[in-house]
This record gives sequence, C-alpha cells and structure tokens, in this order.
Amino acid sequence: MKKEEKSLGDLGSELEQSIKQEDIRRDEGKSSVNLLIHILGSLILIVVVVLVIFSFKKDSPLVKEIDYNDTNTLKASDASDYHFNWSFDKFKYLDWKIEGKSKTHLDTIINDFGLASSAEHRSIANTDGAILLTYDQDAFASTLKEGNHFVKLTFVKYGNVYILQTKELYGLPISPYTDKISTAANVHKWTSQEYQALKVGSSSDGNGGVDLESITQTYGYPTSYQTSVYNDKVTLRLRYYSLEQGEDIYLSFIAKADKMSFKLSRKQGDIND
Repeated sequence: MKKEEKSLGDLGSELEQSIKQEDIRRDEGKSSVNLLIHILGSLILIVVVVLVIFSFKKDSPLVKEIDYNDTNTLKASDASDYHFNWSFDKFKYLDWKIEGKSKTHLDTIINDFGLASSAEHRSIANTDGAILLTYDQDAFASTLKEGNHFVKLTFVKYGNVYILQTKELYGLPISPYTDKISTAANVHKWTSQEYQALKVGSSSDGNGGVDLESITQTYGYPTSYQTSVYNDKVTLRLRYYSLEQGEDIYLSFIAKADKMSFKLSRKQGDIND
C-alpha cells in the first residue's frame, strides 16, 4: 500500500510539474506572439511615417534657398520647377495692407505656392524696396496664352522681411459666378430697349446699379466671362456675343471680396434690333 501511495504521490507530483511546464511554455508562447505583434506594429508605423514624409515632399513645392537680392532664387527656371496652384479662394484670404504690416510674408508664399514664374525688384516711394512676384498659369506652357490667367503679388521690405502690400488676380474662374455660360446659338437676343433699361451704378463700386443675379435670371448667362481682382475689389465682366444675331454686349459688375454682391458699374455694346 505504501509503495502504491508513494507511486500515486509521485504521479501527482509529476502531473503537477508537467502542468507547470505547460503553463510556462504557454506564457513563453504568448510573450513571443506579443513581441511579434509589437515588432510588426512598429514596422507598420515606420512605413506609414516614411510614406507621409515622402508624400509631403512630393506635393510640396521645390524651393531654392531664398536670396532677396537675387530674384532668380524666387522664380522657376523651367517647367519642372513650376507648379501653378492658385485659385480665387486661396487668393481671397491673403492678408494685405497698403499701409502697415500685413501677415503675409514673401517666404511664406514661396513655401506654400512654390517658385513664381517671374520675379523682379520694384522701386516704391517711402519703402526700403519691393519685389513683384508673378504666377502665370500658362508660363512654360504656351507663350500665346501668357498674360491671360495670373496672380501678381507686390511685397515691400520692412526690416529684413518682405510683406504683402498689394495683390492682383486676372482671368481665373470665380465659382459659382463663372460656372455657367450660354452658347452663341442659345444666348439671349437683346433689344435696344432692354439694354437701355439696365441701370448702371457707380463706376468705382457699382453702388446703385442692377445686381448680377437679376441680369442672369432675366437674360440668361453670357457666352464668356472675364475676371479681375485688385486687393479686395472684384470685377466680373460678362460678354453676350452672337455673330448671327449681330450683338456684342459687355456688362461689368463690381463687388467687395468679402461680400461678393455684384452691381452693374459699366455697360457697352452693339445691338442689331
């Protein structure tokens, strides 16, 4: 009996020892799996960070070291250096000031929008100097189209920095006002009476003139638009043209950039009743 009890005791000890070893192996397995998961997670994080950095560098403009005395460091040398990334909305929010200091610095523009298509020094009274940057949408692409779609920014020197004094945009679309057009075949046929009835407001701000929405609702959309912005003054020029109908009418509207309430400031045209 004692041998049998001893054997049973030994068997129990062996079983207990076996269970402990199995628990140890299981814990070691879990540790290995956790370690593997941790390593994989770290690798994935590293890959993501590298991709983000690569993407940022790829999308960011390539900028030379800026030397304000050398305008060549502010402008692209060829098409590979140049990326036109402007829109009316981006332009509208640029802080500018004729007098005093604006929050928009030249180096910030270069970093955000890349090298300009042209850059030149300007002399402006009562300043330490100025630089004009031009971003032409068609630069390095078509010399025939250059000058039709652009952004011009004039920076004046204050101490060691150049800050934005004036800004100009020309030819870029201004959504939603330029989104819809008519063709020559379906453009409204104006009469002299309709044209003469159009109330023109102040030439400086359009105050007192008929509003743009009334024109497009009554006479439809024009065959083309021309846009121009100087600082916060937005001018929208509509053209109603039809060779077949013998009409060519231009209507100019003015609005403040922060309100965009267009009023007729000028009209001119030929009508064949």
